[in-house]
Order: sequence, then C-alpha cells, then structure tokens
Amino acid sequence: MHRGGGVPKRHLLFDFCVWNRFRKRNPAVADADLSSVTAFFEKVSMKTNLILLLIALVAPLCAIAQPSYATIDHQHTDLRILYNPGSSNLLSLVARDEENKINYDTNQVVLLVKESAKYILDADFPPFGNTGDPLWILPQSQDPTLLYLGYSAEGIGNGIFNGPLTIQLKAVDGPGHFFCWQANAFGDFNIKMNTRDGISTNDSTQPLIGSHEHFNWGFTTSGVYYVTFQVSGQRVGDTTNIYSPESTFVFHVLPMRPFEVWQETNWIFRMPRTIVRPNADPDGDGIMNIFEYGFGLDPKVALRTNLPVCTFIVTNSIQYGALQYVKATNATDLLLSAVATNALGLPNQWPNLTNTFSAASNSPATQLIIVRDSQPKNASPQRFYRLNAGFQP
Repeated sequence: MHRGGGVPKRHLLFDFCVWNRFRKRNPAVADADLSSVTAFFEKVSMKTNLILLLIALVAPLCAIAQPSYATIDHQHTDLRILYNPGSSNLLSLVARDEENKINYDTNQVVLLVKESAKYILDADFPPFGNTGDPLWILPQSQDPTLLYLGYSAEGIGNGIFNGPLTIQLKAVDGPGHFFCWQANAFGDFNIKMNTRDGISTNDSTQPLIGSHEHFNWGFTTSGVYYVTFQVSGQRVGDTTNIYSPESTFVFHVLPMRPFEVWQETNWIFRMPRTIVRPNADPDGDGIMNIFEYGFGLDPKVALRTNLPVCTFIVTNSIQYGALQYVKATNATDLLLSAVATNALGLPNQWPNLTNTFSAASNSPATQLIIVRDSQPKNASPQRFYRLNAGFQP
C-alpha cells in the first residue's frame, strides 16, 4: 500500500485487513454487500491514496475433481430401478440406455433436452402454463430426434416385493418448473409430478414390477435442472419399506445461458448445488463465482489475477478517477457496471459511470475496460467506487 506522495503504481487488492482498519475509522459504515466489488479514494496525510477492496473472508482452497460423462439426447432411455440383494443399497436408480444396453449412475450421464423440444402453448393449459408460454416437452410417444425417457422396473423378479415400487420426486433445482405426465387417447392428462404447486408425496409414480412405461417430461424454461428421485418398496415378509439413496439426474434443457455453460464446465455433477451459485466462493479466494466468471478466472483455483484496479486518467488536463477491470468475452449474459459516490451509507446515491474511456482486447478471452469518473479528482476529498455485477434479463 502506498503511503507516500504521488499516485501508487501498484494498488492494494482485496485486502480484508485494510477494510477492517477503514471500518474502525468509519464505525457508521455497515458490512459491504458481497455482491459487489468496492473501491474508494481515501484522504491520508493530505495525500490521495487509491485502494481497491473486495470485502470477503479467505477460506482454504477447495479442490474439486471433474469426472467424465455421457450425454444422451435421442436414445430410448429409462430411469431403471435396480434391486441389489446383499448390497448396502438394496435399491438404486440408474439411467438405462436401452439401445446400447448401458446403465449410467447419476454422475455418469447428462440427459439432454434439445431446443427442438420447445413448444409454445396455444391455449391455457394449467398447470403447464398460459397461452404463449414456452414448454419444453420430451414426448411419451417416441420422436427419433428427441430423448425418449421412461421409468422401468424391468429386471426385478416376481415374489420379491409386496406390490409395485414407488419412484418419489424429492427435489428439483432449476430455473423453472418440472412436470411428468401421461396423456390418454381422449386428451386427458394424468399428471404424476408437478413442481408448480410444490413437491409432496403426491409427486410419484409406481412402475409395475417387470415392466416400463413412458411419460411426457416438461420444463417451463431452458437451463440446467437437477431432478432428485428416491425409490421405495416393501419386500415380501417385511413390515417396513426399504429405500434407495436419493438419486439426482442432470437435465440440460437447451439453449443454456452462458453462465450455466460456465457452471457446468466447472462443476458437472457438483457437490452441493450451493457451491455453484453466483454469490458462492467455493475456492475460498474471496472472489465470488459471478466475478470469477466475469473476470475470466478459474473458480476452482484460488487465484487473484485479472482483478479490478483503481487508477487516475487525465482528460483535457483534468485528472479523474477511473475503474479498470477485465471482462471475459464469453460472459455475454453478464452486466458489469461501475458506480461511484462521495460517501458510504447512501444506498440510493451511487450513480452509474457511463464514460467508457477505453475498451480493448486484453487477450483472446478477455477485454480490458476502463470507465472514467464524471467528477474530477479534486472535487471531493474522498471518492468511493464499486463494480456491480448482474445478469441480463
């Protein structure tokens, strides 16, 4: 940190200790919003110093291994129940590629819903949506261009269970609603699973032992869905049910947003979903995922490169503060906006800085952007800058 005269050539980046010292001198300032990068000018010994802060705690590095996986996009596939006598998990659920006779565990396969599965509702169809709403449908009648998906209890012998097994929907993590239903010849719907009204024990189906059946699978918007099921059943001679582990299958409903592609590139079959959220920091380097994405960083490695800095620039012999940052060129759905104020604690007085001093290619994957303040440096004894991040609607 520069404490002498003049402008520092290297600026302090993301220093939590400096933030604590600043808060002690400014007790009225509340904890900073962790969704933004904050920078400020500070008057020290009559010299204007430049400090850039990201307010976040540093945690240990978290290494995350990425397995390989298969993508199924048109094959006849069932979520098949397996009975495993002698195993610690007596029941399990796998994705069975019926055409190639391959069973995939949940962390070995992505179920792809192509963009051609998208329909626009031409009438109100509760609970699926209203007229004009989109709905991506994997149909119960086979379309050779789309994933043909069902449920199966084939391969389980008779006389093992008292009646059918139950596949229960336990959770859906995704950008929209999920449905599973059948339509009969008269146009009536038998809805088995519907997250629009929440998830309960009613969201289930019971494939007959030794058989399989197909359904319509619906998604109300594109994106990444993690759909979790659990199988249960009662064996002959038992008085209680046995249960499978909860099994989460990944659906990629196209087109995916650039940030979703980035998430899946880094965390396919990811641990708790909380680590991939925009405001999460799984590698513990004090930089949230939304900024790792925006700055072109690796969210699995604790690095502090490509970070914003404050600087001064001269225009028409007048010195201005400016915020310089790097933006990844593939982050096309991300909005980064620089704002400034003369005092903290004024949430509604952070106007946007709209004077882009320069924007040039920094590398094949990033662009270097400098946004200049509209207020000259000498107009105020202190000046605070913040870089906000959000997504395109």
